[in-house]
Amino acid sequence: MAIKPKKSGSAKTESVTIRLNPRLRFGLELLARKQRRSTTSVIEWAIDQALEREDFSINNESASGVDATNNIWDVFDSDRLVKLAIYYPQLLTYEEEVTWKIIREIKEFWYGNGDYYEDGCDFQTIRKFWPEIKAVADGEKNLSELQQKLSPPNAPTKNGFDEFDNDVPF
Repeated sequence: MAIKPKKSGSAKTESVTIRLNPRLRFGLELLARKQRRSTTSVIEWAIDQALEREDFSINNESASGVDATNNIWDVFDSDRLVKLAIYYPQLLTYEEEVTWKIIREIKEFWYGNGDYYEDGCDFQTIRKFWPEIKAVADGEKNLSELQQKLSPPNAPTKNGFDEFDNDVPF
């Protein structure tokens, strides 16, 4: 199934190409006639219904697919990936797992010490370096290049102090 953003004006919808067997296509057309909707509207309705019924519970807290979608959705691809990885890591594709591993391993993307939770994530820095993160994940760049951009030599650390400050006797 291919998903392509709509090109005209401000993209409020996306185009999805699907294959249906002739019998299912006919059933879709019958349902559209019965509901006096377009086939597209029937498909959107069916997906909404499926999301409502699907269980996306996390940590023993009840959540539907609609809840999960609302909690994870963000206009930025990078933010969506991080939220998906934090809440539903089992749903990541292999490519997303590679990208997530890179994000997890770079300390400049996190406020805490190895705890991967939404409030501990520096989303702004990840967004800023998203093209480079993707290039590393795709094998086009080395991780060391990205790390060097994030913390060049002699740059202050995240807490604002140089690494040599601890060596000065008082």
